[in-house]
Amino acid sequence: MRKRPAPALLFPGQGSQRPGMGRALLERHAEARAAVEEAGDAIGADLARLLRDGSMEELTRTEIAQPAILAVSVAMYRVYRGSLGGPPPGWLAGHSLGEFSALACAGALPLGDAARLVQARGRLMAEAARRQPGGMAAALGIAPERAEAICREIAADGRFGVVVPANYNAAAQTVLSGHFPALEEAARLVREAGGSTVRLAVGGAFHSPLMASAAAAFGEELSAARLGSPLLPVLSGVTGRRMPGSAAALAELLQRQLTAPVRWTAVMAKLAELGARAAVEAGPGAVLQRLAAGSGIRVLAMDEEAAFGELEETLRRGRCISYLEGCLAVAVGTRSEEDDLLVYRREVEAPYRELEQLLQAAEAEPSAPVDAARLEQAESLLGRLLAGKGLPEAERRERLSRLAAAHGRRPVEAEAR
Repeated sequence: MRKRPAPALLFPGQGSQRPGMGRALLERHAEARAAVEEAGDAIGADLARLLRDGSMEELTRTEIAQPAILAVSVAMYRVYRGSLGGPPPGWLAGHSLGEFSALACAGALPLGDAARLVQARGRLMAEAARRQPGGMAAALGIAPERAEAICREIAADGRFGVVVPANYNAAAQTVLSGHFPALEEAARLVREAGGSTVRLAVGGAFHSPLMASAAAAFGEELSAARLGSPLLPVLSGVTGRRMPGSAAALAELLQRQLTAPVRWTAVMAKLAELGARAAVEAGPGAVLQRLAAGSGIRVLAMDEEAAFGELEETLRRGRCISYLEGCLAVAVGTRSEEDDLLVYRREVEAPYRELEQLLQAAEAEPSAPVDAARLEQAESLLGRLLAGKGLPEAERRERLSRLAAAHGRRPVEAEAR
């Protein structure tokens, strides 16, 4: 039986914040509230209040935005793995700040340490921005190579200051970062090239040389954090490749990240190369869902009500399909003691074909609801098949129980006893 790739988990960065973010999740799920409280306690802030009542002006402050987004992202991941029963992700990746969310969810960084780190990161970035004011703007409708050429042209001119590519977000979206005069000149050149620019609501020229002082100071913060090897694979936005396992190498990447561009197109290309066809965006908004257009990877954003409902149903369907596949695996892996060919065909082959049909129907009808009756029918068919193979009743019950437990179910036969 073919193995389906587990969905990837994607975590957004700064700029995705908004007033009231995560409110519905916090109201409905205890594990989400616990994550926000844990992060808030670590930094001595009432993050729950900020998420509920904070203004956009307050949430845009870098030192507040970063721990707030981290807390909401980790809260969503815990709901995905807890209340929704989602499988462990095949890969994790985060956009800039989102890498800290990814590492916390991958077990490389305790949530409290992650919250303290991003708070310090935000403070240092804000200090660097005050020393060297600047901003960021998305260049739309032009290729990344043209955006790079514009930055080189401005650098060669020497009159406007620094501007560099900061985020390679999509084929026709490259975020530029630098001094305000350089951004204005870049906007003019982008328009000449047939594109447009949109200024981002951020507090500085992030992912540019203007953050060098923040990167230097952040190294000391990283050395004090309990950074370990990720228990799940995480892709780096700095390299577009898998993050290393050693704490020292991870710290070096996270420090470089402050002045290096985010290569998000490389991350998505790598996920596609690894076989990912679906992903879940855990965090406020749906920025990464929109950036995934054309990547071949379908992204569901947990922060959108309709997408959250679809995710719930998708996960239920996935568990149903996994259980049906498990039924077929148990059937194939059980030796038959039945010598009568007619009985074998009626009591073994016939229920096996029905199990196959149930699986095919579940895979072919993505919009049909998954109900308990289908799973109970599968269990009944498997029980009949195992009895047809001559398996003693006690062993039959044990195999059905083990299979049900492995898929988070209680066997119907066990309930009937």
